[in-house]
Amino acid sequence: MMVLSHVAVGGAVGSVIQNPFLAFFLGIVIHLIMDKVPHFWPKKTENEVYFKAIDIGLSLLLMLVYWLVGFHSVSFWAGVMGNLSVDLVTVGIKPIKEARLGQWQEKRQPHVAKPIYLLTDTCFIIIGLYFLWGLR
Repeated sequence: MMVLSHVAVGGAVGSVIQNPFLAFFLGIVIHLIMDKVPHFWPKKTENEVYFKAIDIGLSLLLMLVYWLVGFHSVSFWAGVMGNLSVDLVTVGIKPIKEARLGQWQEKRQPHVAKPIYLLTDTCFIIIGLYFLWGLR
């Protein structure tokens, strides 16, 4: 799943749940649920690098926008970080990625290389942003 999807949904979780510990925990749980939905991921090609770079760039931009429009609560950012932490740990830390936990996280996700599955991520982004700005 795109990082941008996790940032959008994690922010929505953190804005609704006012307890930072619960927001972080629910961010993790919702991340695991989101990853079970079939979603786009490019095959191992040079295009994957560009896709990831654009995804991370848009995610950082969205986090900057969150900050600039006034989302400063600890709970909000705990939701974002909880949602991102699963991938940060299981993909970003090589020994964990190669261990059983990383392999489990990789195998349980239905990655599909067909661009039509970008709609899954788009739906999560729209839902996250709607809950975030619609409930404000």
